[in-house]
Amino acid sequence: MPSLAAGLLAGFTPGELGEFMTEGITTVFPTASLFIFAILYFGVMRDRGLFDPIVRSLVGLIREKPVGLTLVTVAIALITHLDGVGATTFLLTIPALLPVYDRMKMRRVVLLLLTGITAGIVNMVPWGGPTLRAAAAIDADVSELYLPLVPVQIFGILLIAICAVVLGKLEQRRIDAGRNDELVRTSAGLPGRAEADTATGPRPGEPTPRNANSAEDLQFTSTQADGGTLALRPRDWRYWMNAALTIALLVGLFTSLMPLHLLFVIGFGIALLINFTSTEAQEGALHRHAKEALSMGGILIVVGVFLGVLTGTGMLDSMGDALVALTPTGAAGWIHIIFAIVAVPLGMVFGPDAMFFGLVPLISEVAGSAGVPAMDVARAVLIGDNPGFSISPVVPSVYLAVGLAGVKLGDHIRFTFFWAVGISLALLAFGIAIGAVGF
Repeated sequence: MPSLAAGLLAGFTPGELGEFMTEGITTVFPTASLFIFAILYFGVMRDRGLFDPIVRSLVGLIREKPVGLTLVTVAIALITHLDGVGATTFLLTIPALLPVYDRMKMRRVVLLLLTGITAGIVNMVPWGGPTLRAAAAIDADVSELYLPLVPVQIFGILLIAICAVVLGKLEQRRIDAGRNDELVRTSAGLPGRAEADTATGPRPGEPTPRNANSAEDLQFTSTQADGGTLALRPRDWRYWMNAALTIALLVGLFTSLMPLHLLFVIGFGIALLINFTSTEAQEGALHRHAKEALSMGGILIVVGVFLGVLTGTGMLDSMGDALVALTPTGAAGWIHIIFAIVAVPLGMVFGPDAMFFGLVPLISEVAGSAGVPAMDVARAVLIGDNPGFSISPVVPSVYLAVGLAGVKLGDHIRFTFFWAVGISLALLAFGIAIGAVGF
């Protein structure tokens, strides 16, 4: 509304503003479609237990060793965050591993740190919220924006694995010295799985659903549909069809077979046909995941309106010119690097929408005056911001994470902050070194 009011005050007619808004919506439509159908697709895969056997096998590798548990935490968070939804990752990872952490007398903040930072690194996937926001903000193709980030992600996974080893050894020392003895908990009353409608995170102060799950009795789905439990066993042919379909989508992504949003539109349609034989069951699958899918999809459409008005009226250019005038001589070509360096603390204040829809376009305008492509600006901010998403008080799913773990938000932030900043800076330096981020 403020942009519309400003446009009217600037002398533009409602018809002209309508054209600007239509252009903006057209710009973000592929991105919004990608988010909606990627969430629906991975929701079906999650319902059908595509990743469950892998996760159970990883849990079985722990063998009561802190280093093994921390590495398994990274691996499970990596797998469960492939859908790009933080709430999903927290719901699947924390309740599964929390009883094991307590039984082994390991601090819960370690579980939160590893889960959150791993999810942040994986969150650079092209269907992840930050990447979609960045692509929409600079009107770029998501695949073109993402592909140079693949080596950065791989490096980030190696970094968090190293951190997991270090933290595991530190926890082993604390356990041997008896410093974690006060952390012993009984399995009863441990945070359990939250209901599906908490995907946006519980409000501060609200109780978190609890149960007494154990690692050995780990179950990821119990909903009844289509005549049985949603999760498929590996001996079911549909399980392997789902695996093949997911691999095919990833191959299509890396080979640029067709626009990514169309790949997921087609993939979701095939997934429904493979997994659900009746119309009622297919509608049920849609209903289970529509809230997650449409919430961000709707935001992206509104952002298209906002950016369309800002661009069409020339307000964005004017704001960029003003910021350029305030930028010290010679700093325009580095401004995106400067913002990326402080992206973790900035993300704790602004949140992802303000960061990517508000700051990135302005930074792109300033950096563009020095010849820096908008792609480099977006990648720099993505690399700098993502490792710290799980400590941002303005991200709703963070409250879900701390609620499930039974940890105070302040304790989580104090423990994770410097690790997140360190990994963010290391990833940024690596991205610059390999040319993923230019200046």
